[in-house]
Amino acid sequence: MGELNNQLWASADILRGKMDASEYKNYLLGLVFYKYLSDHELRAVYEEEHGNVTEYPSREEQFAGLTDWYNDDAGGIRDIVTMKLGYFIEPDSLFYTLRKRASAYELQISDIQDAFLKLSKMTELNAQIKQNEAIFLSLLDELAVTDETRDLIEATKRIFA
Repeated sequence: MGELNNQLWASADILRGKMDASEYKNYLLGLVFYKYLSDHELRAVYEEEHGNVTEYPSREEQFAGLTDWYNDDAGGIRDIVTMKLGYFIEPDSLFYTLRKRASAYELQISDIQDAFLKLSKMTELNAQIKQNEAIFLSLLDELAVTDETRDLIEATKRIFA
C-alpha cells in the first residue's frame, strides 16, 4: 500500500508541475466534483427515460441516450434536467466528453475552464430566476384584495410552485 501511495504522490507532483500543492488540490477537487455532477446528470437522464433502475449501463450508453434526446429536443431535455437537478451541463461539456477528448490528446485547458464557466453562469442564472420568482410571488400576495383577484393570484402561484 505504501508503494502505491508513493507512486500516486509522485504522479501528482509531475502533473501539478510548478503549481502550488494547495492550488492543485482545489483544482483536483473541482474536477472530481464536476465529474460527480456530470455522472449525476447522465444517470438522471437515463432514469427519466427508463424510470428508477438499480443498475445503469455504461457511461457511453448513457451519453448516447442523452445526446439522442438532446439532438431531438435540446430545450426539452435542458428544461427537464434543470428542473430536476438545478443545472444542466451541455453534452459537449460533460466530464465524459472532456475525458474522451483528453484520451485523444485533443483537450485544452480552456475546454475545462469553459465547461466550469458555463456551469457557473447557469447556476447563477437559476439563482437569479428563483430570486425573481420569490419577488413576484411576494408581490402577488400584496395584490390579493378581492375574491376574484385572489383566485387568479392563487392559480398563478401554482404555476410557479
